[in-house]
Amino acid sequence: MLRKFCPKCAKETDVLFEGLCKDCYLKGAKFVEVPQNISVLVCRCGRSNEKKRWVQNASVEEMIERVVTSSIKKDKDTDVRLEYEPFEVSGKTKVPVSVVARRVVGGREIEKCAQVVFTIIPQTCDVCSRVSGGYYEAIIQIRGSKYKQNQVLELVERIVGQYKDTDKFSFITQVQDSKGGIDVYLGSSKIAGKIEQESKRIYNVASKVTHSVCGMKDGRTLNRITILLRISD
Repeated sequence: MLRKFCPKCAKETDVLFEGLCKDCYLKGAKFVEVPQNISVLVCRCGRSNEKKRWVQNASVEEMIERVVTSSIKKDKDTDVRLEYEPFEVSGKTKVPVSVVARRVVGGREIEKCAQVVFTIIPQTCDVCSRVSGGYYEAIIQIRGSKYKQNQVLELVERIVGQYKDTDKFSFITQVQDSKGGIDVYLGSSKIAGKIEQESKRIYNVASKVTHSVCGMKDGRTLNRITILLRISD
């Protein structure tokens, strides 16, 4: 086999990549670039703060994959994969991530690896902050038939769960036993309206909605609603 020499370092090699040996080619190749460090604020609920907004994640690993991949600059003919060791989040956590880039040069596959340190910084998100602070926009008052009160409460909890991925304020702040029934404090007035509609559809329920002013924020009046659901036997 005819031996080749790298014109840059004069090393003998069997294969040249765009006229250079593998080492010299990789030193000058810019087919992948990543930042050395990435830091993300992450709440205990799984949300991460990205571009000044909180994003829900299926897992920490899914978040790392998305955030690191979006930070990579690469040629269109380059494929990348991420590699990192298993880890546990405990306080401020640093995760070394290898970005392995692969492309085909002159009919041969070649890889280049870049390193990024992904730092997870604990911080409470806006939703968890409101939950812990007792925030609510609506009260559902369940009254009437004691036999069906718990059934309506289960309906409330089910609807709140259904919308938690699309309405970040779809949460229950507290449930209280009240005179004649149950009071449910909700983070979202929109969800309260859906609960009213669904409870009237399923059960023999009469409803009454009242509005109250609870304060001001940024020059805007803040309102709360109270929805009375009275169940007939």
